[in-house]
Amino acid sequence: MAIISVTYSIFNKAWMHNIYAEFNYDNLIVMIWITLLFWTLLQINVKSLNISKLITLVSKNCMGIYIVHVIVLKIISHLISMSGAVNNIMVIFIVFLLSLAISEVIYRIPGLRKLVAL
Repeated sequence: MAIISVTYSIFNKAWMHNIYAEFNYDNLIVMIWITLLFWTLLQINVKSLNISKLITLVSKNCMGIYIVHVIVLKIISHLISMSGAVNNIMVIFIVFLLSLAISEVIYRIPGLRKLVAL
């Protein structure tokens, strides 16, 4: 997976000049990387109660995270330079955590819950 991540980063740096081009999600390398990541995560046997609760929280909010992350990413990309591996990794975690927090807040509001729930 590391090789695919590095290949993807090199590809984006060389050929992708517009970060808003749907963030290149339809790239074959991204599809392979996500498939391998999903398969790897399926192999993990979770025994910790805290990790189990975290997985439940993320799974409950997955649609909200998906909906909100594009808006959060556009805002964050104006605040943090998206050049360099460290910044990109930092942006991934920031966008994920902010999207999760926003989705959880929306999920707790009874009238708005339907917007982010599956």
